[in-house]
Amino acid sequence: MALLELEEVRAGYGPTSVLHGIALEVPEGGVVSLLGANGAGKTTTLRAITGGVRWTGDIRFRGHSLRRMATEEIVRRGIAHVPEGRGICTELTVDENLRLGSHLRRDGPEVKKDYDRVFEYFPVLKQRRRLSASTLSGGEQQMLALARAFLMRPKLMLLDEPSLGLAPIIVRSIFEIIRSINETSQVAVLLVEQNARIALDLSMTAYVLEVGRVAVHGAAAELRGDDSVRRSYLGY
Repeated sequence: MALLELEEVRAGYGPTSVLHGIALEVPEGGVVSLLGANGAGKTTTLRAITGGVRWTGDIRFRGHSLRRMATEEIVRRGIAHVPEGRGICTELTVDENLRLGSHLRRDGPEVKKDYDRVFEYFPVLKQRRRLSASTLSGGEQQMLALARAFLMRPKLMLLDEPSLGLAPIIVRSIFEIIRSINETSQVAVLLVEQNARIALDLSMTAYVLEVGRVAVHGAAAELRGDDSVRRSYLGY
């Protein structure tokens, strides 16, 4: 059974329709990329999953529909969303941001273990944990956003443009951390990313959206090697 399933999902903003009946699946422990041009509906898809936009059709997580469920309940069920722009609280310290990630949890000893693991993944955050998050570089802020999401102990992480605005060397580091979190902690990932090449390298499966519909989907390795798909949809 898939961890996450979208079936004939339609969504939009007011009278404007953005998604026109999309279907996709994320398997347990899998990494799936959602690719496409700006305005294709990628971010709206993530917002639908977390209750940030009204939708019809069905979205199921671990076999249960998320219809009419509040965002907080969706988070409690095991979905963490790292939005485009990172969404950290720059007026708080690094440590206070991290505590926001674990504040819904009631398993104190396990939280401590996860903090230790966070600092293994992101040693720079341990060094700067008492500093204001506003003092972090763009790459460090992205690391903080990922770390905060990890501390929710999710089954699924929704990542929206984690490479946005970052230098290539930092992007490679961020994606290696995402790979490590997936492999060592068995956290599934649904990744929205403009950098199709690096996204396909990380993913098992990919879906390409075009004006709110799934234009192409398949194994990431096959899409990466298909010249017509790359030229038509992936831009490299």
